[in-house]
Amino acid sequence: MIAKTCKLLLTGLLSTAMAASPLSAATVLNEGGAVLVSAGEGFEPINGSKELAPGGRVMVKSGGLATIAYSANCSVRVGSGLWMVQEKAPCREGTALLDFTGRMNDGLNPPKGPPPEEPPAPFVRHDLLIAGAVGAGLIVACVVWWCRGHHHHHPASP
Repeated sequence: MIAKTCKLLLTGLLSTAMAASPLSAATVLNEGGAVLVSAGEGFEPINGSKELAPGGRVMVKSGGLATIAYSANCSVRVGSGLWMVQEKAPCREGTALLDFTGRMNDGLNPPKGPPPEEPPAPFVRHDLLIAGAVGAGLIVACVVWWCRGHHHHHPASP
């Protein structure tokens, strides 16, 4: 009778120790889009949830969203990219959710006010440019014509 009690007690202790071991460190939840997980034997898609041990990888395709929920009341929301299940929950004490769905530094220094407007293109009147070119051409033509008319009375050679 005592041997049977010891076996039951030993079995209970071993099963409790195995349940407390980090064999399933986190649960990956697909919250939308294409989410794939790998325990080291290639990636497979998940529709609901899947438990992964430390070192397991989570691949979230573009436009997808997943949550890696650790047993220590810590959840990590991840967007597109390749993520790894950590041995310890990455949340600091007092933090229950880390959100990595945005871009790096997104929203840290938001611009104040509306974005600056581009300066307007310089105003150029093409009709004035054309009129100026025609006027300059006329002046050059008059000078050449006038100079030709006044040089006829001088002999070219002595």
